Amino acid sequence: MSSSLNQSLFSLFGKDKQPFVIHKLGKTCVGKGYIKKLLSKALRSTPHRIDFYSIGDTIKNRLEQDTVFRDKYLESVRQGVMVPDDAIFEIIKHDFSKMDPETKLLFFDGSLRTERQVDWATEHKILGPKNNAVFIFEASNMTCFERFGHRAKTQNRVDAEVQTLLNRCQMFEESIPGIKKKIQASKTPIFEIDANHSIPEEVFPETMSIVLRILFQITQPK
Repeated sequence: MSSSLNQSLFSLFGKDKQPFVIHKLGKTCVGKGYIKKLLSKALRSTPHRIDFYSIGDTIKNRLEQDTVFRDKYLESVRQGVMVPDDAIFEIIKHDFSKMDPETKLLFFDGSLRTERQVDWATEHKILGPKNNAVFIFEASNMTCFERFGHRAKTQNRVDAEVQTLLNRCQMFEESIPGIKKKIQASKTPIFEIDANHSIPEEVFPETMSIVLRILFQITQPK
């Protein structure tokens, strides 16, 4: 068993403050990126440090800038196959070691894609009943396909192919029951949000309402 079992991921890097972590889950093209954009704009005026971290964006950057990483994983990503868990863990540890220690709230997109990732997050205290929550954005494949059309036109992404989307939607549907069961076992609060509706008119306001309750809770004097 890991020697870090009783330490949070943040304390491993000498950070004595752990932010509240909100994990965002959902199918590819469910709208997490658009929701992030709206949240970032709406929370810009808050006096507290709020950060957004995306595994997908990090992988995209590495595929563009790291030739070794690109040679190893580019074809898999194009086919909709996920980067192996061990590589994901190393990426997270590397990036979290550089995170601002004053961060109060962290939105974490792209984590918890496998049951092993849930176990790892629980072990490292970025999942559990204290200072963590999980938002699951639920939408039909048709909704995701419609939003995929917008991504394919506006973003230069190696995974912007129809078959890639279908593969990832299928993987999500097959894996989410087991993932959700493990999250529930960790006693992390789960918020399930219907993302089939208009993001700016319905999905974002519902999400923002939950975020504001959490922000109020974690910024109250103790």
